Amino acid sequence: MRGITGEELLERYIGGERDFSGIDLSGIWLDHEILSEIDLRTANLFQGYFQEAELENAKLSRTNLKQSILCGAYLTNTDLRGADLTCADLEGADLIYADLRGANLTGANLKETITITINTNFKGANLRDVNWEDMLLCDTIMPDGSIESDSIRVITAEELLNRYAMGERRFPSIILHRADLRNCDLRDIRLNHFLASEEPKYRAFLVNVNLSGAILENSILSYVNFNRSNLSEVNFAGADLCSVTFRYANLRGVKFGYAFMEWANFTGADLTGASDGVYWLTDYRNTIMPDGEFLAEHYFFGD
Repeated sequence: MRGITGEELLERYIGGERDFSGIDLSGIWLDHEILSEIDLRTANLFQGYFQEAELENAKLSRTNLKQSILCGAYLTNTDLRGADLTCADLEGADLIYADLRGANLTGANLKETITITINTNFKGANLRDVNWEDMLLCDTIMPDGSIESDSIRVITAEELLNRYAMGERRFPSIILHRADLRNCDLRDIRLNHFLASEEPKYRAFLVNVNLSGAILENSILSYVNFNRSNLSEVNFAGADLCSVTFRYANLRGVKFGYAFMEWANFTGADLTGASDGVYWLTDYRNTIMPDGEFLAEHYFFGD
């Protein structure tokens, strides 16, 4: 099928079109664009530029992505079965739940790539000469069908609590998978780049937990339930807090540092003195706002 420009594709996508399968888009530049659920099956994306593009739930099976740039791209739950990713750059990409069965990743760069949960599937994929440096593995299905996890960064709730009780406070870049931390006291813990599994079946439970003074910078916490937790003075700078529930939580003096909080629920929460959040598309009722104002009636920031 004939090629189209990036501008034309974006115009049609914004207009509601999703099926661009089989189109020649070689060399296209779509960096930082939102293209969730787009259908690019069998399309030619040779040397395409998709840095930090949002491609969640996209259909990219049997797509030509040779030498494409996908650094920091969001490929959560993306279908990449049989895709050709030869020499593609996926450094820092999010492949949570992605399906890469039978894909060709010969010479691809997967440095610092996140591959979390059993739904990330490399079964039958060609991983010859792949750069795996600092790659996160958690219940990842490998080409031979085996399942691997990072024995250092993937830890259980029991291990975390035991180490904390022994005086340890720094736990950078850990993954809590199926962890129940309800009612725990973890004040002043440092969880930079912490990742809690998003899928409800495997999500970490953090209800009524004491995390006062904790550091959670650049952590992925979307969909986590912080109901009734003490989060005073927590540093959430740069964190993903989308769809997080903060009902009746103590958030006094929290440093949001431009964390992303779309669809977060702050019903009954105390945000006195909180700073620098991206509050778009957030939900409030009986909430004390950062300036001390009390919002008794339901208010959805984004209406």
